Amino acid sequence: MKKNKIIIANWKMYLSTSEAIKFITQNYDKLTNWAEKNLELIICPSPTDLYQIKKIIEGSEIFIGSQITSNHHSGSFTGQISPKSLKYIGCSHCIVGHSEHLKYLGEKERNIIPKIELLLELDIVPIICFGEEEKTIEPIKEIEKYMQPILKLLQKKAKFITQKQIIFAYEPRWAIGSGEAAKNKHIEIITSWLKTKIQNMSNSWKIIYGGSVSIKTIESLLKIDNIDGFLIGKASSSFQEFKKLVDLILK
Repeated sequence: MKKNKIIIANWKMYLSTSEAIKFITQNYDKLTNWAEKNLELIICPSPTDLYQIKKIIEGSEIFIGSQITSNHHSGSFTGQISPKSLKYIGCSHCIVGHSEHLKYLGEKERNIIPKIELLLELDIVPIICFGEEEKTIEPIKEIEKYMQPILKLLQKKAKFITQKQIIFAYEPRWAIGSGEAAKNKHIEIITSWLKTKIQNMSNSWKIIYGGSVSIKTIESLLKIDNIDGFLIGKASSSFQEFKKLVDLILK
């Protein structure tokens, strides 16, 4: 296993507040033990549970991330969450551009770019999701169109942010929730393309994979050398299933 493999548990909206607290408290020793090993463990609960979960894991090596943020620090933006509030709570990471936000909330690249800027200002690690919508013989063409303005922003700021961590999460949208992960060769092509784009900006930025990461798919995915970890959705909301996954990753 590579040192500092990144595991992001995106709980989405699967757990109630009481279930989220129970997940952390009942399995605290095991979670902290994983985080103390060569594992960068990031838990992303529902926004309403961020503060309580952060208080429970205070002092441990577990990181907490938000599933959402505003592209403004403050103002008349009903229902949004300020990046400054995330910083105050103690969030170290934040997911941006998740495929479900694009699909259900109508988010566009132009909304994602200012979020990345504000998060980097506050030293919150952006987890930048990207991936093609449908299976296609030319996925890079679609991905490049989506990523071009984001990469342009990062290139513009490269000399100021080269030491800041950024995580890119490749998640083909068609794979999410389907039970079918992308094929290894396909993932290697996409991640190799991105590595060539960012290699002159920073050596500290990471690329992970998300999209039907499960006990069924993990053994094949672990054979890919080009990725630094995994963004795990539904499978991370059940501790028993999550434990099986992490044990396989640590094996």
